[in-house]
Amino acid sequence: MKQNISIIITLLLCLALSSGCSKSSSSSSTTVTTTTDNTQYILQNNTNKPITVDAYKYMSDVYTDANMVARIVVPANNKIFTDKLKNGTIYYLDWYSADYTYNNWYLNINGMNSSLPELNSLYQPGVLKNGSFVINHYGSDISRYILLNGSGTSSKWHAVGMVDVAWWNGLKDYQKFVELEVKKDFTVSLSMKDTTFNTYSIPAQLAVTSHYTTAGQEYMQAGFSVWGNTQIIYCKPDSVLGSGYIYSHDRITLKILNGNEYVMERE
Repeated sequence: MKQNISIIITLLLCLALSSGCSKSSSSSSTTVTTTTDNTQYILQNNTNKPITVDAYKYMSDVYTDANMVARIVVPANNKIFTDKLKNGTIYYLDWYSADYTYNNWYLNINGMNSSLPELNSLYQPGVLKNGSFVINHYGSDISRYILLNGSGTSSKWHAVGMVDVAWWNGLKDYQKFVELEVKKDFTVSLSMKDTTFNTYSIPAQLAVTSHYTTAGQEYMQAGFSVWGNTQIIYCKPDSVLGSGYIYSHDRITLKILNGNEYVMERE
């Protein structure tokens, strides 16, 4: 009898040990899956606004907003794990806040960083090497909000007047025709009419976008070159122009050729 009891106790101990080992193994497996799975990607948002990250396979798709691979929203001052982006795969990223004042669409004024979707800085292609992408911002910028209407891939503008009203009134009709198109790929098209009223367009490339804050008010400007002269796009929302026009999301000025500022409105 004692022998039988010993055998039973031994069997019970073995079963208990076996069960404990099984639970330990299962817990270890779960931990490994959630912390070291290299198919997941970490997006870290160091800004105080939620950030939307759009991922594309090709740069051309970024500029035309086509064939998006994934759209992921990262909460403010937070990070998320996602399996929508695969570590080791090349993506072109476009990120922005809901009001588009935090974003990676801009041309750095010092020429060090051009705005082409870049993983570690701004807008150039990169390989997801270490499984993480950190989003930082260096101040609010309304350039995208104005020039791309936030989520757009281009904007079109036409002249409605000049800051100098007397100069505008003295122009011939063909001289009053000025149209501007700005695209997400940083190309610009300036259209005007000649003396025979034929329309001609001049292609150009944005050289710089910049933003400033004065007395708590933001404004933006962008530059491009035509015929060796720098043309300036400018907007300071809610401020009054000399002609009585008010800058807004849909009204900018364009300083071209003769140095006078055309008042341009969004089409």
